[in-house]
Amino acid sequence: MKKAFLKLLVASSLSLAASEVKAQNLITINNSFEQGKIGWNFSGTNTQLINQDGHTGSSSLKLVSKEGSLTYFYTEPKVQKFTLSAGKKYELKMWVKPLTKIREVEIRVYATTGFKAEQDIAETYRNKNLKVNEWQEISIPFTGKDYPEAKFSIAIGVSEVLFDDIMLVEVK
Repeated sequence: MKKAFLKLLVASSLSLAASEVKAQNLITINNSFEQGKIGWNFSGTNTQLINQDGHTGSSSLKLVSKEGSLTYFYTEPKVQKFTLSAGKKYELKMWVKPLTKIREVEIRVYATTGFKAEQDIAETYRNKNLKVNEWQEISIPFTGKDYPEAKFSIAIGVSEVLFDDIMLVEVK
């Protein structure tokens, strides 16, 4: 009985690991910043490509925000488009490494619904408690809504943060 249970447990674990590996990243252009800033838009005072400190690979994106300003980046809609299906489950994942004590990281998943009109698809993620100088994974699960094009933006306030390996996957 114990052997059968262990075999079932191992088979289930292998099956789960295989399904996680097969998840296709819907962010198809430059999700790890190995191609510079292609596929992304930037706003704020300072964004830099860092070529020596990637979570995987050799590059990551560094955002710097000073007192009184907000720095953010977001998907470039002319280059990087993805459509979500209503009712399907998704997960936006990324690795972050604060280089200074962080005031806040804010991540928003939304859709443009008309001229300068936007609708949130997921609850806005906010975190003030990330560890300094450590890569940490952020994961935001949400359910797709019936909008033709989805986008996301990532903002920081008064800090320096590295970002890498951004993935948007359908969860089965």
